[in-house]
Amino acid sequence: MISLRLLVGRSVLTRPRSRSKRSTASRRRFARSAICYGVVAYLVTTVAMNFVIDTARPEWRDPEYGQRLAQIRQLQAESPHRPMILFVGSSRVQMGILPEAMAFEDKPDSPLPYNLGYRGAQPPAIALQVLRLIDAGHKPAAVVVEYCPAVMLSWGGPHSLPKVWPNRLSVADLTRLRQLGANGDSTPFTSWTRPVWANAAVPWSNYRLTLLNYWLPELVPLEQLKNMDPERIERFGFRGSPHQNPTPEQRTASMKISQQSYKRLFTRTVSNQASHEAMVALVNRCRAEGIPIAFMHAPESATFRSWFSPESIAAGNSIADYLRREMGVPVFPAPDHLEENDFADGYHLMRHGAEKYSRWLADTHIKPWWTSQRLAGTGSR
Repeated sequence: MISLRLLVGRSVLTRPRSRSKRSTASRRRFARSAICYGVVAYLVTTVAMNFVIDTARPEWRDPEYGQRLAQIRQLQAESPHRPMILFVGSSRVQMGILPEAMAFEDKPDSPLPYNLGYRGAQPPAIALQVLRLIDAGHKPAAVVVEYCPAVMLSWGGPHSLPKVWPNRLSVADLTRLRQLGANGDSTPFTSWTRPVWANAAVPWSNYRLTLLNYWLPELVPLEQLKNMDPERIERFGFRGSPHQNPTPEQRTASMKISQQSYKRLFTRTVSNQASHEAMVALVNRCRAEGIPIAFMHAPESATFRSWFSPESIAAGNSIADYLRREMGVPVFPAPDHLEENDFADGYHLMRHGAEKYSRWLADTHIKPWWTSQRLAGTGSR
């Protein structure tokens, strides 16, 4: 009897403990499963997000390029029989090339000019825009690239862009930068690529305000919403100077800022090898794709040019000489008929200056060059 009571008591005492052990093990398995599913879900959504912003929604990552890509798609859809000529460069091109002023006829086989200027772009970033567009399946009929001697003297190469623009670049852009001369591989463990990979690891966090602006704009703080206003880009890519009617005082102040910004380049006599390599790589890629390419000297006012020593100008022109002489690429000269008041600050054209320059460039250089390319059979789409 006592043994029976002891047995019953033992079973009563041990039963809850056994259940407790099973319950704890079950909770642990559930927790491990939840963590695993969470990690998998995060990885899948992160990869999907990066894929979307690199293909369907590039404007979420790079609003300026995304808007221009959308415009190019629309123009090509509306005028499929007109070959597109891209004018590529920095803000000098943005504010300097007015496609409507080139007066190309709106008819089949007549060139369709588009301004692909990109604000703040140096030669490697300029070349990157062309590679992006080609890889997106929008191969232009011809490309005309800004050539600026002063910029050819400045620092910066493809390897520096991930540090400068980590939020604007995709992982696919790293491969393009390598094509333009960036050293090293494109893995996350390479120092020059690390900012882009780090950004790609948390896209939902980095682009949260952009996504909210598309889906729930009422939740975006007012100050942030003001900063996210789209660029005022016209139909054919032109983006004019924000100061169309500057006072004499404003113009003088702008010139002082320009002089200070370029001060370190006035007497520099060594051209940038990275810029050289990027331009050569762009020429080679365009030729491989069967795309005619030319360069155009960016216009500058007489006062702005006077700040540079002859030796500095010669150094800046050395790469243009190489492109012309060694690679057989035309480099159109800068105009000499523009006046000081055609510029806002010595190197950014006002709208009336852009009209004068664009019409001169088209009549004097682009139309004859385009005709020669068509006759040679290399200017077709």
